[in-house]
Amino acid sequence: MYVVRSKIYGFGGEMIERERTDMILKCFRSLGKQDHEEYEFNKPYKTLRQFVGELFSSHYMEMVKQRVYNFDGIFKANHTADERYTLRKVFHGVHQRFALTCPFLTNFMHQIIYGSPVHSTCFPEQGQVNPNWTSFTSKIIEFNSEMWKKKKDLGRPLNTSIEMKDFPHDLLPFKNDLMAMHRIIFTT
Repeated sequence: MYVVRSKIYGFGGEMIERERTDMILKCFRSLGKQDHEEYEFNKPYKTLRQFVGELFSSHYMEMVKQRVYNFDGIFKANHTADERYTLRKVFHGVHQRFALTCPFLTNFMHQIIYGSPVHSTCFPEQGQVNPNWTSFTSKIIEFNSEMWKKKKDLGRPLNTSIEMKDFPHDLLPFKNDLMAMHRIIFTT
């Protein structure tokens, strides 16, 4: 059963909320008056597609998957529910943005999921999070790429464990999620 929470939990949630806010601002900036009059929605669509395809699904969802499912029981139940809230909030905002370029499909999906037309909802508001969270994004992407490359070079599937001597100090706020994601085992 899905428990609705009213807050964003954890450093990963803060980071993706900041990135979502930046994506909303980029979409607004790239959709100027001239683009609106010419019905040119390609720029905001590219921004949205990059956010969803490259950051949200490839890195953030993979990072919090273990927390959301919590199969091993290593995360607290309220943290799991809070992360689900964050995923739902980001998904809802992305869904509203896609309504600009795919109005019929997103309206159909929105009516099934939420029971109301997508065009009757307000645009997602900007999140109230620390702007410094975006500085972690590139570090997380770099760390994930390094781990995936290391596993690939060793001929291992991505869902197997990997040994590390030290965890990067600048990613300590994300240590639990990244350790669960990559199944990191520390060696001495």
